[in-house]
Amino acid sequence: MTRRIQNLILTKGECPVIDLRATYAADRYRVKKDECGDQLIPHRWGHFYSHSSTELACFMKGNYKFRKIKAQFPSIRVTQRGDEEVIFVFDSALLPQLAATLKASRKRRVSEAERERLKLLSQIHSPFRRESLRSCEEPSAAFPLVKMRSSLLDR
Repeated sequence: MTRRIQNLILTKGECPVIDLRATYAADRYRVKKDECGDQLIPHRWGHFYSHSSTELACFMKGNYKFRKIKAQFPSIRVTQRGDEEVIFVFDSALLPQLAATLKASRKRRVSEAERERLKLLSQIHSPFRRESLRSCEEPSAAFPLVKMRSSLLDR
């Protein structure tokens, strides 16, 4: 049984952890679930995950990159260090800076103008367009998007 209190997830027999989807998904971070159902924010060398109600943890491969991060953020604590991977814990307020440094996966955001442009391009290049529109003598009359094709592709 899972309960939610503010931005925490409480499960039976476990301590509360930060709900990444409720807390950080609006900040454009892509939140995924692993095989166990735990929430993760993937980044280029690993992933972030909830450690407690106030802290997050990071799994990353590559000790060479970790040395630079430890120099930038001296408040992080190493909990496990292997030959090629490291797990460290940090305060949740550091996530935006660490996510920028480690290149966390971000949600794609498209403006309305760009969305319209992509929609028109999709209609022009769609393989599911009716054949009668393709073989028409005057395509701009039957399919007005063909006229806009060159102006859209020039952007």
